[in-house]
Amino acid sequence: MRVENVELYRSGGAVYITARVPLADYDIATVVVDDALQAMQNNKKINLRFDVESQPRSLQANALLWSCLSKIAIAIAADKWDIYTDCLKRYTTPLILAGGENKFRELKEMYREVEILDNCIVNGQKACLYACYKGSSKLNKQEFSYFLDGVLSEMEEMGLETPSDQKVKEVIEAYVESKDER
Repeated sequence: MRVENVELYRSGGAVYITARVPLADYDIATVVVDDALQAMQNNKKINLRFDVESQPRSLQANALLWSCLSKIAIAIAADKWDIYTDCLKRYTTPLILAGGENKFRELKEMYREVEILDNCIVNGQKACLYACYKGSSKLNKQEFSYFLDGVLSEMEEMGLETPSDQKVKEVIEAYVESKDER
């Protein structure tokens, strides 16, 4: 189970913890919380553990990517965020999900970009087929390398100066994958 956000606050002499988990982990989270509550009601101790997660890519990789995206955006007088999401769609593989027509907003909170591909019927209910793209910070080393190569190829096609092959190689070699990807 992956916890996306944890908030702590004090009130009335107690500390409250609020945790946010992805919708996909709802069932697991429910079991974990129910087990913890049951243990506390039986006067058992429970352990809460918070680990610092390593960033899936280095700051150098992030800076290089956004520098390239900015150059493209300036060259075609476009918004760099739009360039970023267009490149995500071209150079990453989406997760394809079917869900109710009302799930779009929920999916937008979980993924960097979401597109409705088609309308369909699932179990007799109206539904949509969604393409969900994770953000570049969630890409593993191989995925990020392919993504960056795509951005660089677009720069080359436009006649823009690209970073040296050595610089790109250094950034990719320094890329740190998250614990989940190792």
